[in-house]
Amino acid sequence: MNGALATATLGLLLTYAIHSTVLLGLTWLLTRRLVSAPASRDLLWKAALLGGLITTVVQTGWGHRPSGSFSLVAAAAIVPPDQGTGDMEPPAPARDRDPSKATDLGAGGVAARVAGAVEPPAAPGGRGWRSPSPTALAVGGWSVLALLLTLSYLARRLILRGRLTERRSLAGDPLADTLDGLRREAGVRRRIVLTASQSISSPVALGFGEICVPEAALTDLEPDQQRSMLAHELAHLLRRDPSWLHGTSLLERIFFFQPLNRLARRELQESAEYLCDDWAARRAGSGVPLARCLAKVAEWIEASPLGVPVAGMAEQRSLLLSRITRLLHERRGGRARSPIAVAGLAAAGLVATVFVAPGVSGMAAPVEESRLIDDAAQGFPDGSSVGQKDQGASAVTSPSASGSVSSSMTSSTSTGESGEGSGRSASPEGQPQDTTVVAALMLALRDEDAEVRRAAANSLGNLATPRAVPALVAALRDEDPEVRESAADALSNIGDPRAVNPLIALLGDPVADIRRTAIDALGQFEEQVPVAPILRLLSDSDPEIRHSAAHLIGQLGDRSAVPALSRALRDEDPEVREAALESLGEIGDPSAASAIAGALGDANVEVRRQAFSTLREMNAPIDEDLILATLSDADAELRHLAAHLAGERPFARAIPVLRRLLDDPGEDVREAAVEALSEIADPAARQALLSALSSKDPNVRRKAAEALGEKP
Repeated sequence: MNGALATATLGLLLTYAIHSTVLLGLTWLLTRRLVSAPASRDLLWKAALLGGLITTVVQTGWGHRPSGSFSLVAAAAIVPPDQGTGDMEPPAPARDRDPSKATDLGAGGVAARVAGAVEPPAAPGGRGWRSPSPTALAVGGWSVLALLLTLSYLARRLILRGRLTERRSLAGDPLADTLDGLRREAGVRRRIVLTASQSISSPVALGFGEICVPEAALTDLEPDQQRSMLAHELAHLLRRDPSWLHGTSLLERIFFFQPLNRLARRELQESAEYLCDDWAARRAGSGVPLARCLAKVAEWIEASPLGVPVAGMAEQRSLLLSRITRLLHERRGGRARSPIAVAGLAAAGLVATVFVAPGVSGMAAPVEESRLIDDAAQGFPDGSSVGQKDQGASAVTSPSASGSVSSSMTSSTSTGESGEGSGRSASPEGQPQDTTVVAALMLALRDEDAEVRRAAANSLGNLATPRAVPALVAALRDEDPEVRESAADALSNIGDPRAVNPLIALLGDPVADIRRTAIDALGQFEEQVPVAPILRLLSDSDPEIRHSAAHLIGQLGDRSAVPALSRALRDEDPEVREAALESLGEIGDPSAASAIAGALGDANVEVRRQAFSTLREMNAPIDEDLILATLSDADAELRHLAAHLAGERPFARAIPVLRRLLDDPGEDVREAAVEALSEIADPAARQALLSALSSKDPNVRRKAAEALGEKP
């Protein structure tokens, strides 16, 4: 397992252990001393169970570090020389170091320090086997045990399902009618299935809409007891207790190291039973029938009812006596508190946990900043520094003989860092640790492992520092396609114009995905991109690339692209033709009108729509024959647009076609035809409007009447 991932995972697990202990422990104290009503207890336990997960995610994602938080040593942190630990000797200048030792912190070594747990060096002459770190072993052990416990639980649920396969439906049975009556009284619209089985000893609620009862319940219980039994199980379904029990059981096994989860699950089951008893007693008007039913069910229960937690009437046999006593003596627990007050108390507990409860995170072990920068400078074959490798790069140099690291870090300047010609502002000055992280990531672009190089490129893109541009440009020539693609994405995020020409060169990459990424990245620069290399992509073998190229040409707005875009209207891919039409509209050159008009006869409806819209946006003249042809198009939207145009540019030849459109299947088409006829000053148009008064469509009749009144 990757060292950084293992450390992050262990940090999350330890943070959850702390937060869940705080929340579940406080809930236990509250429910033992202050809160006794089942409804309030139920809400508090649910909030505590989920709260540990919520506060862990929020605190970790926010990066909040309350007092008492600590970090796991997982990787190499970078500190200035004056912040070293212990009696560490000051670093020797780069020129005095043994060259053979400099390679010890080559690309792989620095990447390991920055991105993962510290691992023993590989065997000479190869990578060799590396023993996993204690962190990785701990996380791996948790994963295996959690998986085994979860699979064991799921297996037992499958066994339960197998035991219930022989259950029969009770549709049409009087007991089903009783359940329907209860369902209607409770205002429940969804269907509830009632089944019976000889494999169970206690009624249970299953899933979202099934109640399964023992066969004995059909013969051994009196009608009022049966009604109370069904009311109790219906209450379980309405409260979604089966889902809660399933979820909490999984949570209990995944986070097996938190024993309080088991306590919380049992408390939820207890509260659920009390609340469902109360609901059933209110439906019966008394708790006596349900108490008698419980006593009867207790006689049926065997040694091991079902093997997994279920929302059953008597699955928790230890509660039977207290529940029966409670029902007979009408004891409904303590005074129920306001749900809003309880919810507010739970929310306050979650917020306080985020702000106060300590957490655990991964942290790097310290290594001298000057050593890292010096090694980064030696990471290139020609010995130049990372920042000096390419033209226009920042100067990230090794410390001088005087050991002045901070001056070498803060004096780095380039066109990208100063903000001139850059799409993004430079990183704030005076942060040497950030600078060294960037240097280490640039060095990781030379790592022997392609995945490390790809991750480094992605991270540099996220940091969006112009200092990384030269190293990312060099990565565009990486032998691994995914690294080249990640480097192009990163350059797009940074937005430095120095990346334009290298990205244009990448348009000739043999891998289609990389060409697509390169052209998408060039779309971030627009004004700095010449149109000629993009025009060549209109002949690319990949239709997605041709589509992206056609779109980008429209953004560039170069009129010299009109002939190439006009030829693209004959492309075999309809999306390319549509994009070419859209770009011609953005350029707005009248010379393209005839080519655009020709696209009105395209076989693809989306292309025809785009052609019509483009002509209208350009205010280009549309021949009457084209309008007539479009009025008869198979697409209702195009007929609608053409009818509107016929009204804006009225001509008598359109009257017969418009008259036919008065009976068009499309409502919008019919109304547009009436409006168009009202604009044509011709007796035939008036006659067509008169005939429209007998249309089946009242809107057509109304519009025709209005039009005849406006122009008598």
